[in-house]
Amino acid sequence: MLRRLLAGLSIASLFVGLVILVFWNRSFYHTDHYSIGSLDSSQTVYTSHEGRIMVTTSQNVGGGIMSQSRPYPYSRIAVWSLTIPAFWLAITIRSKLPRPGRRRSDLQRLDHNL
Repeated sequence: MLRRLLAGLSIASLFVGLVILVFWNRSFYHTDHYSIGSLDSSQTVYTSHEGRIMVTTSQNVGGGIMSQSRPYPYSRIAVWSLTIPAFWLAITIRSKLPRPGRRRSDLQRLDHNL
């Protein structure tokens, strides 16, 4: 069950990583702006340009708008999107390796019971 869930998450994460790579490449030629929310309460604007994403969070506090911006490099985001596939690969490789302290016949019995 856990292996299936992890395999599904790793496939989804690889797809997200592919989309991130497309936007990373695009950021060197275009400037993209994406916003979530409205200025009535809280708004987050994502701006990608020159291999970076600028995340600007704006809040309407008593009629005044407070903004805070943070830059994130695309390489950092791409690495985070590859952590789940890395865990899946590590678990898959570990399951293929022989376990110390077990005899070979014990492993064969366990495989037949599954």
